[in-house]
Amino acid sequence: MVGQYYPILGIQPGRGPNGHVPVRMEVDEWWSSKKPIHISQHSLAIEALNKMYELSPHDKLSYYQIAGIHNQPIVPWDGAPFENKNYCMHSSPNFPTWHRPYVVLLEQKMYEVMVNEIIPEYHPEDQPELKHAADQWRFPFWDWATKKPQESGPPEYDVPKLIKEKYVEIRTPKGTEKVINPFWGFRMKDGVAMGDAKLAPDVVTREPFTRSSGTSRHAYEDGCKEELAFNTDEQKTGIQNNDGVVEELTQWKWQAGGSLTTSLRDWFYRILLITPYPNFATKKADIGAGKMTSCEDIHDVMHDWGGGSFGHMGAPAIGAMDPLFWLHHCNVDRMLDLWAGMHPQESKEWLSDDPDAVAPLIPFRSNQYGDYLNARDCWESEFFGYTYPETRKWIPAHQTDNKFDEKKMATELAKTLNLKYNSAAQAQKKSHLTKVRDPPSDKPISHPDAVIDTKSSKPVDEMINGDEHHGVKITNVPDGQKAEDVLPEVITAHDYIANVTFEKYALDGNPFTIRFFIGSVPKGSGRKTVGGALTQVGEIYNFVDPVEFDKGGCANCAKQKRERIQSSGSIALTNALLTRHKQQIPHDHESGEKHTLKSMDPEDVIPFLIKHFHWRVTDREGHIIDKSRILSLKVSVAMGTGEHYTDDSKLSNFTNYKILYDITKGSESGTGAHPDDNLFPDHEELSLEKPTA
Repeated sequence: MVGQYYPILGIQPGRGPNGHVPVRMEVDEWWSSKKPIHISQHSLAIEALNKMYELSPHDKLSYYQIAGIHNQPIVPWDGAPFENKNYCMHSSPNFPTWHRPYVVLLEQKMYEVMVNEIIPEYHPEDQPELKHAADQWRFPFWDWATKKPQESGPPEYDVPKLIKEKYVEIRTPKGTEKVINPFWGFRMKDGVAMGDAKLAPDVVTREPFTRSSGTSRHAYEDGCKEELAFNTDEQKTGIQNNDGVVEELTQWKWQAGGSLTTSLRDWFYRILLITPYPNFATKKADIGAGKMTSCEDIHDVMHDWGGGSFGHMGAPAIGAMDPLFWLHHCNVDRMLDLWAGMHPQESKEWLSDDPDAVAPLIPFRSNQYGDYLNARDCWESEFFGYTYPETRKWIPAHQTDNKFDEKKMATELAKTLNLKYNSAAQAQKKSHLTKVRDPPSDKPISHPDAVIDTKSSKPVDEMINGDEHHGVKITNVPDGQKAEDVLPEVITAHDYIANVTFEKYALDGNPFTIRFFIGSVPKGSGRKTVGGALTQVGEIYNFVDPVEFDKGGCANCAKQKRERIQSSGSIALTNALLTRHKQQIPHDHESGEKHTLKSMDPEDVIPFLIKHFHWRVTDREGHIIDKSRILSLKVSVAMGTGEHYTDDSKLSNFTNYKILYDITKGSESGTGAHPDDNLFPDHEELSLEKPTA
């Protein structure tokens, strides 16, 4: 039937000359702005989302139905084929490109509500200014890989300011009013539970969320049995424990300076270097090709950190119900724009050669006649009427003779990413300018007084520049020179990473987390006990839901389960090891001995990690899962070479990884990698008995 479909076109008003399109802003920058246009946008966005919450849950353009496209309620959307009982393309190269029109759909509908329902309620004299504000508005992104300024202390990873307050003051047609903040959490119309039978067929079946009428974050800090979750009226309407999200994001630092955990900035940076495109995009394991981490990999961990114990963000079936989902996915979409700008040739190759580039992104239509969008249509964000601060094609730095120059953009992006996210290079430069602590610290890694989180009011640089007893001391730089003047053009260093592969549906689709430790593993269980351990250096989250065969669940998920699809993940260990070495931090061993890392060379790192590198698998509540239940799990540590440049226009280079099998092959659980697993193209074992290259 002609004209029945809802096309995803993006917000087209707001375009300017020479390819100008409005820019999606970082959410804190946008929400904190006092510019009149942004203040107007704050009001329009808050009112638009509130109005969408009040639409009938059966309306395909209600917030509930749009969020449900991600999986539940399990119903077709906009008349699209629904044989697979699911649309979302996780574990696929189209993971980022499918989510692009998905985010645009919400953005576009919010704009329509602003223009057609909200602005007409204002005095006619105010409407032109408000229409201009709406035309220039685009949904903001949450840059979770950047540390944000705090009221006291140094910058720290944080949740958006926009989601912290339940009520906000905005401008309305009646004047300034305090209204409920829709970004605080989603709430069902009339408070009906998502699994209430009267919603049929538009019901959620994922337990325990069937009982919830609002979304939650880190709802049960100390854990909870599924059957006990969301049983009181207060719990059903939503528990917003944003501090729980912040605790997950917090990076532990040694008191005298240096990070003890993997760096979120470093992870973000490394992923953007990955080629070809499918390896960047998806965590579906390519065993034997050496591919481990991905855009989907870091995306999954952020879902876990955003959701926590029975938080909606942590479950794929209903993850999109939490408004934090959309702020998060705008940043994932930004990663796609950054990657394309950094790798223009690789982008062209994938778009021209890969069948996935023309596969339909169901259920998203390109026109009212029912044609579907594909990755080629969506590749350039400008197609939908927006871009990001770093990828504006019209700015002079990205042009030659008033025309867009893709090489110039790639160079400028390298500078931006190096300065903002390349903590690996920053750590190596700092290491090059410092001495190893002597004598070793008098406090072991597990001593709580020796570790701080980055909310400490004492700047890390101040601690590192402190006296010889409380930190490494920066070497003297000759008068009149900068540190960069005494650094070599290229710093070449060993780089260490922890890798993991596993069957995505190893536990029948129940989510689990693989946690890595350098040092003793905490006794007991629970997210705060295990996940908050001072010795945990990183984690990988399996973002998955049980396959609900008895409830008409996702056939695509069932297919992946039958095919025993493998997922992969990776975290960098180098910065955490570097701190342990430079600060000479003692690590307790079960033998009663204390060990320090004498150097970053494999001759010292391998025996140190044999004694002190551990991993555990936990469920979403933080309870330890017997690793023998996941026979497909394989953990490895690999060493490669990192090349870091003083010239900020040159990206760091990470190459030539070989697995250090000695570290993991003796694991009692059998989940440590073995040469026969063929995880990397070059299977040569780098061990204590063999000379290093």
